[in-house]
Amino acid sequence: MEIMDEPVPPHYITPKIAFVTGIEDPKNHLTTFNAQMIISGGTDAILCKMFMGSFNGTTLQWFSGIPDGQITSFSKFSKMFREHFSVNKVKSSRMYDIFGVRQKEGESLKDYLNTFSVLTVRLLTHNEEMMIAAFEQGIAMGPFIDSLIKNPIKTFFEVQERVLACIEAEEIMVRKNDNSHLRQLRPKESSRARPL
Repeated sequence: MEIMDEPVPPHYITPKIAFVTGIEDPKNHLTTFNAQMIISGGTDAILCKMFMGSFNGTTLQWFSGIPDGQITSFSKFSKMFREHFSVNKVKSSRMYDIFGVRQKEGESLKDYLNTFSVLTVRLLTHNEEMMIAAFEQGIAMGPFIDSLIKNPIKTFFEVQERVLACIEAEEIMVRKNDNSHLRQLRPKESSRARPL
């Protein structure tokens, strides 16, 4: 019996899997899909059916054009998918790419860290010293860079911890400023007449 003809057991709990249209990175979709399926489990046939169920748009059209009997295992199916949509593969970052990241004027420390972190995840090789140097070079002048100069950091994890602490402090200050603004807007209590 063909793998696509095998029925899905009635008790099987279908995981929530995002659709893939054909413009996304196939590797990223497979990684997300595999993570969901590890939780849900299932046979090779179930993996194939659930994977096919995540197709929409171009990917569904591509699947419809696959001749019967071509899908014999999930391994083969996922390889076919990766190869067909490989043009959408996100390129890996190189170490020099992260030196091009700069904190823009008005950009929060949190947004800068997020932008920087996305690139570091895609790095082919990780070098802590280079990552820290690139992060420090890209950050705008201000209290945070002063703290890095006064207390140098040895790991990128320490950079992230220090940024998170700084973000927390900034958010507390914003809340305090918002609350003081609200206090100023409240009507003043009428002063009681002093007894003579």
